[in-house]
Amino acid sequence: MFTISKVILYTDELNDRISSFLGFNLYVSNSTNRLNGILCFKDIEFNKSTIPEVFNTTCRMFGQYVIYYNERLSGVNYPSDYNDAAENDLCEVEVYGCPTLNPDCDVWDPIMCACLVCKPSYMDIETQHETTDWPIGSYGHYYDEMCGHCKDPTQCSPYTGICLTGCSAGYFGPSCKEECHIGNYGYNCNETCGHCNDISQCSTTNGICHTGCSYGYTGDCDIGHYGSGATGNTLHDELAEDEDEDEDETLRLLFLAGRATGEGDCLS
Repeated sequence: MFTISKVILYTDELNDRISSFLGFNLYVSNSTNRLNGILCFKDIEFNKSTIPEVFNTTCRMFGQYVIYYNERLSGVNYPSDYNDAAENDLCEVEVYGCPTLNPDCDVWDPIMCACLVCKPSYMDIETQHETTDWPIGSYGHYYDEMCGHCKDPTQCSPYTGICLTGCSAGYFGPSCKEECHIGNYGYNCNETCGHCNDISQCSTTNGICHTGCSYGYTGDCDIGHYGSGATGNTLHDELAEDEDEDEDETLRLLFLAGRATGEGDCLS
């Protein structure tokens, strides 16, 4: 496991596929599965004119993999600058860890990449407030800062407030103080909402569409049913019933035609 400090992405601003980068995500994970990791960055602001050639973001987390991810889902309306397909045509990716530990540091925070307490000969400030029994849910020099929505409140760093085991459903970021962006939900905001009638009304905790589904979706707003709210049969069922009715009507007409011509009678 490594201590990640920052990530730099290099794109080509003259690349004719620059629109395919828009909406990208960065995850830090201990496996190659992004859903097992923590969302570090999600692009919701860039367009073709503003996306930088060199993108730099702070990403202070523990992990073995930094995952660049993008998607274009069917049925989702993306901004006009977005390409129809997402492509990973990056020029270069750089991942940085913490700098070399200062030998004059007594207490080093590997997540903040900073020295919390210097060795006595280098301390020119008042004695540090130290304790191993801090109030759960707080952090900071005097534990006067409140932790965010950590998945496990006991795993909130007493020094930095970073949630060491990830966020509760509905939140993301190192300190789990950022609510999921519209269209995402779940732990660390790793899940994508279904086809809600109003995507802003998708629950950030469980993905439920509070105002119902878009036309053509039902239940968890997946494909299968039709109509607004789609509480009836599936479209496949309705088509099958229509075919059965058409077949019955055809047989009835054929029978009447046979009676009219004398054909089809059971003659001995």
